[in-house]
Amino acid sequence: MAESPFVQSAEYSVDLVYPSPFIFGQTPLQMQWAAVAAGATAGPLTRSFDYCDLGCGDGSALCLLAACYPQASFVGIDINAVHIDLGRERAERAGLGNIRFLRASFADLAALDLPEFDYIAAYGVYSWLSPGLQAAVDAFASRSLRIGGLLALHYSCLPGSAIRDPLSFYLRTLANATAGSSAARFASGLAALQRLAPVAGFFRQSPHALALLENMSKAAPAYVAHDVLNHQLHSFYCGEVHSRFEALGFSYLASAHVLPNYPELLLSPQALAAFRQLTAGADPLFCEAVRDLMLNTELRFDLFCKRGQSTLARGERLRQLGGLYVQRADPRSDIDLRRRWSAGCAVDLTAPLYATVLDLAAAPAITLGEILKSAELEAYATADVEQVIEHLFAIGLINVLLRRPIDAPYRRDLRYRLSSPLNALVLKEKSSSNAAEGLASPVLGSPLLVPPAARRQLLALLGDDPDRSSSGKSQFVSDGLPQLLRAGIVEEDRKSIPEP
Repeated sequence: MAESPFVQSAEYSVDLVYPSPFIFGQTPLQMQWAAVAAGATAGPLTRSFDYCDLGCGDGSALCLLAACYPQASFVGIDINAVHIDLGRERAERAGLGNIRFLRASFADLAALDLPEFDYIAAYGVYSWLSPGLQAAVDAFASRSLRIGGLLALHYSCLPGSAIRDPLSFYLRTLANATAGSSAARFASGLAALQRLAPVAGFFRQSPHALALLENMSKAAPAYVAHDVLNHQLHSFYCGEVHSRFEALGFSYLASAHVLPNYPELLLSPQALAAFRQLTAGADPLFCEAVRDLMLNTELRFDLFCKRGQSTLARGERLRQLGGLYVQRADPRSDIDLRRRWSAGCAVDLTAPLYATVLDLAAAPAITLGEILKSAELEAYATADVEQVIEHLFAIGLINVLLRRPIDAPYRRDLRYRLSSPLNALVLKEKSSSNAAEGLASPVLGSPLLVPPAARRQLLALLGDDPDRSSSGKSQFVSDGLPQLLRAGIVEEDRKSIPEP
């Protein structure tokens, strides 16, 4: 029998390739936005910086970031040799010279020759490590993050995981009663648990467990197997993690996911009033604990600053990001979305100030600083304008761009190409995917998620699709393609431009 290419580890399940998802909270732009909104200071992201991804998986997400920030340097670390090989191969094929992948256990982080980092992200890792490896991650962050640098730490959280944790334990127990690969054991454990569900008291008393079990059965097996088959899985109360990192010289800032930072967008007026009354003047860690209780938080993606304190008052925060561009996401449908969202939360997103900011953001290219200084907003307090901009960003009605959108209208007499070799690679690899897939955009500072139909039309337009169906082509040319052009994902093929 041929030797398995997978590295064996007593600490983590490594005989499956983890389908590394792209998480927007990992992007430097979103990390910086969340930090600044919490009162921290920040420098321009157009300069060079160093970024480390702990537990980078197959490297696909990190490669997207490296293509978005060509001026920066990226390091991905993972214990799985197959993951590292896949990441290196992808970076080489895409011509990414600003990224490197290192195969190492977190226990060996201190021995690696690495620079200091401005950003460290650890997604889908911390709660799945042994206490010893968690301590190694703590020490690495303390030692390797520059003063003022940002750490984004993802972990399983209580009370939201109170049902999922025992469900995972019993699925793992049933899976480990059989032999074979992680995929085979997971399938066996899942089937056994599904057979027990109709008669087991746990499910009768916990209806939510049935929904979780159904979700597990529909998710990608490699993704769920990595999660539940790891015997180290451990959920934390946020105070445990915050206290640990405060002792290491870090200050908690906010959630890197952004939306949870605004309970007023997630709670009813009655629930928000109870939350505000209980937390008024309280310690920030107490407020976070109560917020987790109110939202039944299951997963947290916490943003910490090394020896950084939140010093800027509201009304002074977003001005330091004034050079970023702001763009309205979809002017055709946002009023309906604002009405629906307002009906379930404590904020009236249909108020005039929201409409005014959205109208300003509809300009082809306008900076955050220009919006904050606009005559249309002079009657409003700067702090209120900042709050509205943050709300609109949190629910996805405006996008914040790293660079000026590219003004290049579509011309039928020209041929087009993808501006990045990585995007060409992703487009071909994901041609049969039924999910939205990310294409790197240096303009956005993050990938743009492109749905399957738009990807098929793009392939047809570029002449790389054997099934060049014209279905939906006119809508793609009028809506989808201009967005890709503005984001710098598609560009004119200069060889096809007619001579003047």
